[in-house]
Amino acid sequence: AVQTSIQALQSQSETKDTEVKMAVHAALNELSAPKAAPANAEPEPKSMAELVRACEKTGRRDVYEEGDGFRIEVSLKKTGRKQQVYVSSYKRKDGIKLIRVCSYCGKADTDTYIWALRANAKLVASATALIDNEGAEHLALTRVFLDGEVTKPEMHTAIKEIAHYADWLESKISDKDDF
Repeated sequence: AVQTSIQALQSQSETKDTEVKMAVHAALNELSAPKAAPANAEPEPKSMAELVRACEKTGRRDVYEEGDGFRIEVSLKKTGRKQQVYVSSYKRKDGIKLIRVCSYCGKADTDTYIWALRANAKLVASATALIDNEGAEHLALTRVFLDGEVTKPEMHTAIKEIAHYADWLESKISDKDDF
């Protein structure tokens, strides 16, 4: 689409209409000019460790290495409960690398499936899922990012939101604070 647009501009670069010609040249010059990165842009993709460690806040969000990823123990101020959030990377069958942020909400059973699907409609940037947890299928709240395209603020927000809403789901499923 970009190439087609550039070709369309180039085809009009020698038009007799002076105003169109000036606008086309200005647009083509703008496309070829090097762009400065915005002041708040991150210069390069961060490692998963850097992304996770950036959200660490002792006593509130404690980060632990676990397996090939991380576990973040989030203390929820309003409820006094805790929620474990896991961050791991994996590669899909098509070779695309992803980073998954997830937190378990409860054991998966038929009584919770319909309720979880309805709750899913209220979530902004995450989804309920069934994920294997130590050999047992659990209901989880998850968010997935393309590896290399997630920023520190996005990871920070995802960890906090996943913890909050996973705990909310867990409290609706049972009165326990298991996860």
